[in-house]
Parts: sequence; structure tokens; C-alpha cells
Amino acid sequence: MLSFDLHSHSDCSDGGLSPEELAAEAAERNVNVLALTDHDTSSGTERAAAAARKLGVCLIPGIEFSTRWHHNGESFEIHIVGLEIDARSRMLKAAEQEQRERRTSRILSMAGKLEELGFAGITAYFAGMIEKGGMPTRKHLGQYLEAHGAGDYASCFNKYLVRGAPAYAASSWMSVGEAVGVIHDAGGLAVFAHPLRYQRLTGRMVTRLAEEFKDLGGDGIEVTSCGMGPSDSDRLAELSRRLGLYGSMGSDFHDRGNEWRTLGKNLFMPPKAVPIWTAGKIADRISEFFGENNAS
Repeated sequence: MLSFDLHSHSDCSDGGLSPEELAAEAAERNVNVLALTDHDTSSGTERAAAAARKLGVCLIPGIEFSTRWHHNGESFEIHIVGLEIDARSRMLKAAEQEQRERRTSRILSMAGKLEELGFAGITAYFAGMIEKGGMPTRKHLGQYLEAHGAGDYASCFNKYLVRGAPAYAASSWMSVGEAVGVIHDAGGLAVFAHPLRYQRLTGRMVTRLAEEFKDLGGDGIEVTSCGMGPSDSDRLAELSRRLGLYGSMGSDFHDRGNEWRTLGKNLFMPPKAVPIWTAGKIADRISEFFGENNAS
């Protein structure tokens, strides 16, 4: 029986490990099939695949797009994972560049607000990171604040960087439908990521979003992630079956030391869900990598 983790991050976005180190972590934790799904970039997938292949790990190239969903006059940030994408897709590359510009503009705006609050030099620091090709996120802002004596990471993030905090700046991401279109153009499958982790979404809103996602051409929904209990997974599996969406699962791993997002930990596919690794190109890749007798 193969072990799957189809949602993880490297330092090509906001993870703590390089793509090569991530592949080694998967091998160490007996994850047989790993998807690298960095935020708004697929730049690490080839490196991860080359390292994973040597370690006997099947790497699924992926991405995690930040999107906006509008509902009843409100706007919500929603993450859409793309699995089995072709990182050479021209539409994908254009979308990554547009997302990069949106992300860097937002981070510099937040850095400017932090500068006004007394954190001198933070704007120049992040502008320099961007010039060197980095793609900073709110996580990096929080880490900077912690390193410069503003408090521990969690308190800094909550005090300055969340919605309603003094340094917060709203995002202007692509729409959910646009993300689905880009992923499909790149030959991939679009997955509604960690549906129960959005604090402002009620259960009814999650169901409505999943229905809209299906209507937009979405392919799957994460029914299991680290820290999720069996009852929640069963409920999402039932939703996936009702809507005809594949079930996916992943830890959303970023770095070692976070027991709630340990690579491959406590991930299971509820029997009601149809696993996304049985679909099309993903199934083909796994079969080719491990051989027909073991790809189940």
C-alpha cells in the first residue's frame, strides 16, 4: 500500500526546506507519493522530482494558487491546489508572474505600514529580497519581526499582520475560476485546499464554495489534512462524492518542528471518497514509477 502526501511546500515559497531536502524528508517518513505545491510557483518541481527519483519517491508536480472568492458582498482568500501540472505551460508561467507581482506589491505595502509603526529598514530588506528573486510572504514578515525583538512569531503575526491589524493589506488574487482554468491549461487537476481551515467560512459556506468550484470545473477537494479528525474527513468525503469531486489529502507541510503539519502524518482516505491518485495522468505517473502491481 502506497503512502500519499499531496500538499507540501519548499523554500521556493514559504517552506523551510529546499526541494531536495523536502524529497529526503518524504523518503525518511516513508511517503511514497509526494506533491510539491508551493504558493503561486512551480519553480521547485523539477529539482524535487530529480531528488525524489533517486530516493524512490514519486513526485507529483504541483502548485497552490491564492485566489479570491466573493460571497454575499464579502471577499475570502481561498487556496486552490493544482496537481500533475506541466510547469512549462505558458499560461501557467504568465499566471505565476502575475501572482508574484500581486504578492510582492502586497508585502511591500505591509512592510511600509510596519515602517510607519517604527520598524525601520524593513521595507529596504524585503525590497532587496525581491530584487534577488525571493518571493516573501506574511510568514517572512512575521519571522522578521520576531528576529528583531518584536515578540514571538505568533504574537507578531496576530498583532500586526492579520485582517484588521495595523499592518494588514488586502490581497488582489486571481479568481477561483481563473485558477481552475490555468491549472487545466497546464494539464493538471484543480483541488479545493484544506476547506475547513478558513476561519471566516461556516460549514454552509464551505458547501456552497465546493458547489461553485465543481461548476467552475474543479476536480477534487482535500478531505484529509493534518489535525483533522475522522468525522470531519467523513463529512468532506460525503461532500466530494455528492458533487463528483475526487478526494485528495495532504499535510500542508512547511517545515520540521510543526507536529500539526508533519509530512505524511495521520493522512488517510475515507472510503466514501474516490482518491484523486486514481485519476488520469496522476494514476499513469504512479503506475509508470512503481509498476502496475504496486500502484494501488
